[in-house]
Amino acid sequence: MLILFIWKIIISFVFNYGAGNYDYYDIVFSFIILFLPYKEYFLRRGFVLLYFLAATIKFTGGWIAGTHFTSLISGLPFIPDNLAPLATNIVILFQMLESWLLLSKNKKLQNFSFTFALFFHLYSGIIVGYRYLLSDIPILVVLFWRYYKIAQSELDKKYDFKKLLAGYIFFLILTIQQIFVSIPIESDRHYTLERNKFGLYMFEANHQCSSDMYVYYKDGYMEKYNYQDSNARNRCDPYNYWFKYKQVCIRGEDKISRISWTFDHSVNGGPFYRIIDEKNICNLDYSFYSHNKWIKDNNNSELIAYPLKNFYY
Repeated sequence: MLILFIWKIIISFVFNYGAGNYDYYDIVFSFIILFLPYKEYFLRRGFVLLYFLAATIKFTGGWIAGTHFTSLISGLPFIPDNLAPLATNIVILFQMLESWLLLSKNKKLQNFSFTFALFFHLYSGIIVGYRYLLSDIPILVVLFWRYYKIAQSELDKKYDFKKLLAGYIFFLILTIQQIFVSIPIESDRHYTLERNKFGLYMFEANHQCSSDMYVYYKDGYMEKYNYQDSNARNRCDPYNYWFKYKQVCIRGEDKISRISWTFDHSVNGGPFYRIIDEKNICNLDYSFYSHNKWIKDNNNSELIAYPLKNFYY
């Protein structure tokens, strides 16, 4: 398990900056099992903390007003569009507040929280597929099924303060990382997606994008490459495109004079804005920690078009 854990860290953060939310769940739970004392104690609290942190990314118009889902053809399954804001705000409240009742020693409150969490995961599977269900439901059942029966005895245990401190320092680091993602960086991060992968970012918005790359060769020849994506689950992260195009620059430096790039991005059914329009991306560097001036947001970029409604998949 330690070998698999190390390999996952290397793949996610060294080779490709490609960690996703499910990977973070795997990494957090594996870290607790491998390195922390009082494993059941911290697994339960870590599970609830991740619920709470996932709620912090939902303080946006797309979630509060429900446009994240009403901008989809399918909307929210089984829920009319006019009730979508009610449903999305219930999810936010559950993840922020009610999920802590999973740790309650009160039978009714703990059963209610467990049932709601189970329903939430099963319903989410209709939208996001089975990976989320398979990641979380087994852990939810193992850790919290009839937990109220042992909650009091777990609270009465005598814990070593120093060992508890190690776990809570780990939780503090996770929380600081999530706060770091949410700090404003001179732009609308839902368009630029900068710093997203330093924390949980699932379900933050419904994205559509179009990317055009023009490769100019030293012999005068030009090639155009276009990529369009209306899959709402694709985050349309400019970094992913920049990285691929930058590799073309590096590998073709003997033949290529420059590569120009335009990138149009729509969020939650809003207009496509041209957030990138660069003459030569071979000279561009990407900063992981601060705003990249060459990436605009919807407030200072050209409106290009209006999107059709799209699907989550």
